[in-house]
Amino acid sequence: MTKVLIPNPLQSDSEYDRYYHYDIPNLELSDVRDELYALRCLLWWDLPGGHWLRERVRLLGIELSKRRDNK
Repeated sequence: MTKVLIPNPLQSDSEYDRYYHYDIPNLELSDVRDELYALRCLLWWDLPGGHWLRERVRLLGIELSKRRDNK
């Protein structure tokens, strides 16, 4: 199943969790890394500071650094 770029929080519980980034702690390390690297290149767009993609990349980066520090 393919994920849409920005989830619709009204579509399902999993989309709600993803929209509000509640899913990040439960992602596999490889999924955190893959999503972070895939989304980071999209920040070249002229996106406003509070855009969902910017927040998602920021939180994925924090999660990745936490997991690397815990090794």
